[in-house]
Amino acid sequence: MKLLAENLELPIKNKYIFVIKNEDEKLILLFVAIFSFIACEGPMGPEGPAGESGLSYWFVDDFTVSRNQWSLVTDADGLNAHYACDVRIDELTWEIYDDALIKLYVFLDPADTDAGMIELPDIYPFQDIDAGSTYDIYCGAILYEGGVKFTVRYSDFADNVLPPTMKFHVVFVY
Repeated sequence: MKLLAENLELPIKNKYIFVIKNEDEKLILLFVAIFSFIACEGPMGPEGPAGESGLSYWFVDDFTVSRNQWSLVTDADGLNAHYACDVRIDELTWEIYDDALIKLYVFLDPADTDAGMIELPDIYPFQDIDAGSTYDIYCGAILYEGGVKFTVRYSDFADNVLPPTMKFHVVFVY
């Protein structure tokens, strides 16, 4: 910025006339001028209406499905074999189903929850030491009022090997 009218004898009442050549300086001066005119001082106004209460309900629980709790399910032709287990969750209503954020997970190791978990549905390789086999598990869930049905499908549609004991983590925020 250059000050033009300083130390000059001009017929100007205000000696501070600025010539601004830089665009950044123009923007800064514009913002300072705007904010100085809209800055408010004085008593605070009345409080507005209360908003929604926010998070009102959380449900977090773990469910272990042991090997003998799995039931074999097939279609009408006896194909598409998979295993299922119903878990009762009385808190799961249609209202929560429609309005809540619902997340389902399976623990990688049911005996060690620190080993991590995978969000359902998911496909992951699995080695069953008891059965002596390695395969992919297609793990999913079907939600319904009052519960969830966890499902396991083997990559080869095997119907002669029960799934291992699995631990599931259910979360819903309403």
